[in-house]
Amino acid sequence: RRAKLKMAESTLTILHLSDVHYALDKVEQLKEWLKRKSQRVDLVLLSGDIANMPMDYELPKEEIDKYYQDMETVINRISTIQPNLFYIPGNHDPITSYAKETCIVPPPIPPLFPYNVDKKCIYIASSLCLAGFGGSIPAFLRTGEKFWNSYPYKTTEEYEQALKGVTDGLFKQDDALQPNDTLIFMTHSGPNDSGTTLETRDVTKPVVSGSDGLLESLKTPKAQKHCILNIHGHTHASCGRTIIGNVSVSNCGSLMEHGRFAIYELSKEPWRLSSLAYYTL
Repeated sequence: RRAKLKMAESTLTILHLSDVHYALDKVEQLKEWLKRKSQRVDLVLLSGDIANMPMDYELPKEEIDKYYQDMETVINRISTIQPNLFYIPGNHDPITSYAKETCIVPPPIPPLFPYNVDKKCIYIASSLCLAGFGGSIPAFLRTGEKFWNSYPYKTTEEYEQALKGVTDGLFKQDDALQPNDTLIFMTHSGPNDSGTTLETRDVTKPVVSGSDGLLESLKTPKAQKHCILNIHGHTHASCGRTIIGNVSVSNCGSLMEHGRFAIYELSKEPWRLSSLAYYTL
């Protein structure tokens, strides 16, 4: 479906979902909640772990295809809330959902929805860009012991190198963002040193699940000028917001595990985050 974004709108209401893990029952509960509240939604941002594929690098093709179909089922179900839907894959989504190349310069024509924004940048409203980067980074205990594996990047170095291809294009080159553009950066894993990526369900063994490279890129002058939001998921229990200079970092939490989601209100000009709220079904 070709995009019908209201490019001239002065406000946008964004529904942020993550870590659905094929929980179609929670999607239906969310639809009922939005209907009951008469909640306006202009577009949906879905930040990964849409399916519930095991992180197995040796998974046979037929299993990969099955999880890709699961992913499409979830996306299509969420599209009934609002067809203007952008998504990225997470570490429980199949390798076939990841972009093979990085393309940071926004295309001149509107996208077809639903739209996978992994390693891409696109205009979602006049002077408002969305960029995406899917996949996860390994997570570690404070002692240095690995706690979670990652996918599709096997090591921290592999993840950071792939991320750098996107962040360099956004924040070090001149052809992606125009002088008056505002950016939302959607990732699956969030930045390191953020409460949104610190897993503390066991207070004796906090888990660090964020990216140093993402943190440093958000500190750069160009990111501080253009980026108003870095939205992510992955760390289920660390729903909330933190601030890195001018950038709001937001983890909406897991729809599957806790029934959590977030709603952002943006207004212009220039584009700014006018309100942010977290909800639990």
